[in-house]
Amino acid sequence: MNTEPFLAVLRSMRDSVRALLRALRILPYATTLLLLVCWVVYLASAALGLLGESAPLSSLFSVAANCLIPDQIQQLKGLHRIVAANFIHASLGHILLNSMALVHYGAFLEQRMGSVLFLWCALLFAPLVSIIHVLLAGFVDVLLHTSWSQSCSVGFSAVLFAFIVIEVKRDQHEHRMPFTSYTYAASLHPWVLLLVGQVLLGSSASFLGHLSGILVGYLYNEGFLTRSCLLPPESLQSCIELLLPESIYRSSRFFSHAAEGLPTFSTGLSLGAGYEQVASGVPTQSDMRFPGRGHILGNSSSTLPPISRTETETPVDKP
Repeated sequence: MNTEPFLAVLRSMRDSVRALLRALRILPYATTLLLLVCWVVYLASAALGLLGESAPLSSLFSVAANCLIPDQIQQLKGLHRIVAANFIHASLGHILLNSMALVHYGAFLEQRMGSVLFLWCALLFAPLVSIIHVLLAGFVDVLLHTSWSQSCSVGFSAVLFAFIVIEVKRDQHEHRMPFTSYTYAASLHPWVLLLVGQVLLGSSASFLGHLSGILVGYLYNEGFLTRSCLLPPESLQSCIELLLPESIYRSSRFFSHAAEGLPTFSTGLSLGAGYEQVASGVPTQSDMRFPGRGHILGNSSSTLPPISRTETETPVDKP
């Protein structure tokens, strides 16, 4: 019996696990936390699914018990689905695709926004995209006499589409149409992904869910969430950061809101050695909680300039 194909698959799985573990050691903290939550929920769901419906807590992580069904939300039933549906994934391929997107866009945005604000936005966007999804489904059903309110949607991709909209506002580069040589403006990127994903995945992709994510991203970019007091002011972000252990705050994997504008590593992230090499160049940010002058060892006459927030800040489009 030829066991070489089987061994090749095992080696590939081993390499993938090693690459994932390397990535988890260098990914920003908030992105890592979101990634772990999605995978823990998926693995728990898969394990309980193997045990059958009679297993204890089998419905706690199941797709049927947590997917977003607009009709039920409109009747104020199963309101936990508004949040839970975003962290449930239907299949291994589903969570792998979303994980790759989260590694790419999440790491990029966390550096630009700061770890506290990024995690806050992720947790805020989860219910927001679901609420907008429910409203859109009801509106489309009334207008076009469809049954989209009966659909069942799961996955983190709606939040990811919001991240994509926020990212492209800072990205002035042109993008290439998948499988073609045509290029288009960065502002069209979320819409191209929406249409291409719908064509390639068909009914497996939640059009209204992804559209809801795009709309939430625009609400963020236009400052609506800030004016609605849904985002934490910088003073609150500073208070939250003060509560963190110094080992976390001073880590290169944590990004303070006061460090926006610092050089960051490329967003072309991968889960292999290339990613690790690029990420090793992430600068260690100054600790803004301990201002003052520093003395160079061995030279009492030389001093370093005082650390101040304004020296490390650059204007950023902050919704």
